[in-house]
Amino acid sequence: MKRIALASALALMVLGVGAAQAADPCSVTLTSPVAGAILRGTVTVGWTFSPGSPPGSYCLPGADATVQLRKSPNGNSFDDLGTVSAAGGSFSWDTTTVKDLATYSLRIRVPKVNGSSVFSNVVGVTVDNTAPEAIVNSPLPSPADDVCAAAASDTLESCQTPLLVRASAPDLGYDGSALNGVAYDNLSGVAAVAVTATNDEGTTQLAVTCSSCSAYYTSGTIWSAHIADLPSGLTTFTISTTDRVGNQGEMSATFLLV
Repeated sequence: MKRIALASALALMVLGVGAAQAADPCSVTLTSPVAGAILRGTVTVGWTFSPGSPPGSYCLPGADATVQLRKSPNGNSFDDLGTVSAAGGSFSWDTTTVKDLATYSLRIRVPKVNGSSVFSNVVGVTVDNTAPEAIVNSPLPSPADDVCAAAASDTLESCQTPLLVRASAPDLGYDGSALNGVAYDNLSGVAAVAVTATNDEGTTQLAVTCSSCSAYYTSGTIWSAHIADLPSGLTTFTISTTDRVGNQGEMSATFLLV
């Protein structure tokens, strides 16, 4: 009986040593933003943290967490964005403090009691705080001087304004009934294009066709606004663009519409 009791005690001791050796290590997991996210403005970087337990590779429950950023996906150098309590699980990051770029990587670093550090998973993100841009490419405006020479009654203001002729030009790819252009956003892509026309009669919201809006095109997003029903005269077109993360841009162009 004594031998059995001794053997049982030894077995318990062995199990106790094994349990101590299997103590949970310190760990940190980056949970937000998700991989491939496109970020703008101020965002929350979030993580889960477990300090682990001694002996072994563990962290103090009150350890700090440092949020780190790398510009190149293949680089080895991370820069510190800020340090907060690891247990807090979140950090507010103002993305306007860095350059717009599609190749950023984020990670979390937490120091361990032995002097080394534990690192989270690495998440790749894009930062886009730049508004999309728009241009008008057809109909092509003509110099106003040609109109002024032919019509002496034109005002000085209209003589200084490019002429926009609503005429069909099949060889150039347009029929004159629409104002056509391209919007550019090479990071997140264009989500919407809106066009208004302002003249002596007020401001009109034009019907816009943008078949490639909400899709990502590095070569630009084609849009078209219906102008056939507008009255002739000085007209200011305002093109408003929005990208897929909410950045908004605007450009205006004034023409003598005929």
